[in-house]
Amino acid sequence: MFLSSCKLFTVVKNPPEAHPFIFQTTVKVNGQPDKDEKSRLEAGLVPQLDDSIQSKEQDKVFWAVIKNPTKLDTGLISKSMQNMHYYLNAQGYFRDSIAFTTAVKNAGEQQRAIC
Repeated sequence: MFLSSCKLFTVVKNPPEAHPFIFQTTVKVNGQPDKDEKSRLEAGLVPQLDDSIQSKEQDKVFWAVIKNPTKLDTGLISKSMQNMHYYLNAQGYFRDSIAFTTAVKNAGEQQRAIC
């Protein structure tokens, strides 16, 4: 028998009150690289995210749990962007362009930031 884990929902425990918090982070590479290079760059850029802005999900069988999520802080995002810039320079990309977008979605009283 084959059983695949499938996350149906995410539970957030102890979110900061009246502040948006990091719910999900995603790294996307745009431009002209081929599929393998794009995958390699995305895999290399994810560890450049500051630990504080990485979503701390603990996967369960059908759900995930985020405990004590970090408040949304643009200073931490800027630090991560600088780390990504250094990584891309080390990989030979000297004319990179790094940007971020943030969407805050309300879920009850929670303000979940998706970066």
